[in-house]
Amino acid sequence: MALHLLRENDSWLCPNENYIEVARLIRDQEGREALIEIRAEFLRDYLAARGMILKLTTYRKRRQVSSDSSHIDWPDGRLQENCDGGRFEGHVAAIHEGGGLYGSKAAVFHVWRTDVDPEVDVPTFGDPNDSNTDYRSWTTERKGRMLFHIEGQFWRDELIRPANSSPRVRGDKVAPTCSFIVDAAGTRQTSEELDDEDIGRWLWFEHGIILTLSNRRGGSLDWYTRDTGSVECSPGYKVHFGINEKGLITVYAYDVARLPEWQQRIWMGFNIAPDGKVSAELLAAQMSARPADTLAPEEYLGPALRDLDGDFERKWGSSLLRKHQDTQEIIRKVTRFRATDLPSLLALAKDIARLTADSIEVAPLHAIVPLENGEKQRGSLKSLERVLATLVSSDEAREVMGPLIGIYNLRVGDAHLTSSELNDDFALANIDPAAKPLQQGYQLLYAAVGTLVRINAIIRNAIP
Repeated sequence: MALHLLRENDSWLCPNENYIEVARLIRDQEGREALIEIRAEFLRDYLAARGMILKLTTYRKRRQVSSDSSHIDWPDGRLQENCDGGRFEGHVAAIHEGGGLYGSKAAVFHVWRTDVDPEVDVPTFGDPNDSNTDYRSWTTERKGRMLFHIEGQFWRDELIRPANSSPRVRGDKVAPTCSFIVDAAGTRQTSEELDDEDIGRWLWFEHGIILTLSNRRGGSLDWYTRDTGSVECSPGYKVHFGINEKGLITVYAYDVARLPEWQQRIWMGFNIAPDGKVSAELLAAQMSARPADTLAPEEYLGPALRDLDGDFERKWGSSLLRKHQDTQEIIRKVTRFRATDLPSLLALAKDIARLTADSIEVAPLHAIVPLENGEKQRGSLKSLERVLATLVSSDEAREVMGPLIGIYNLRVGDAHLTSSELNDDFALANIDPAAKPLQQGYQLLYAAVGTLVRINAIIRNAIP
């Protein structure tokens, strides 16, 4: 409880530090509890907060009886030494099989009373003396083959001393180890220097930081406007970010400096010198107090799909989109930040196609516009285009469906399309071939969401 750990099965995790495993229970082969291991860093933090030292005392003894002791080379069969922070003592002795030192003798004394009368009903005996006792004695020599008794003993006292501070349990403030580039000259400032709400500085990061944080357990990514949002890698630590004209992430310096140090280390790994301006939308929100009136397509992909499916069912009485258990997970992963190069852009197109073309049910579409004579099959997107053509002109229906067709073609672009075909599909999906991958990812998403909204608007306007 002091370390704020969460138990899962036989592990104790720290949600505040990326769910790192802090302690674990080890079981033997029969499943019985054998020992508990804990990270020394966390244990020493606890000891510091409690003003304690942990003393561990270890004693181990091993014994072997063998017919051969040639594998033991201790001088005179004995050894005493300090090792592993403790003391070891060992010895070897020749014994008879069954026990006793080899060659040893035993003296036996047999003593008895001589004044015992078994006929007396209530016997009483006085103190033994030479007149009422007798004895005999003899010596025996042990027999049996020679064996060797080999024994070792180990003692150790180990002290686990407290850490110099206790930032976790006691909340001690520790010297910062993270620093960030704050200007084009490469000047670095520590997080302690930047930990001021009125610092008036921003930091620049490669956009890979967003998925690195949001994909961690407990992480999240939310959008506020087209180019601003918040990201966190642990609950309760949201950071407001913006995307600048060069596709870099800009963040107010204080928002990073106030994070726990383990999170600062992640941010520090993506920190670069300023390149381009601070995100215009971020600056407008934080300094001018005028958030941009724009929308991020990532935030509206899920609602656009739900609205389209709902209005289609209200119009024709059946669902358009096939329900799938992975739909929400795919929607969560559809973000422009996945687009780092052409292959990753095409992979993003593939996931969008899974949510659109691959999820469309053709049966209700064919019920509205049946297959024509000689037409053996019709794809989902073409079938939807034919249905839209019953509500608007064929030219408008074809123009509306263009981006989804281009996205569907891009899903296999890395394996099958030539450069000219790829450019044609880029044009269909309203993607600029010369744009940076991150911007292309945004354009891909914008085209998909915009198309879904247009299709839904056509259907909604036709609902009585």
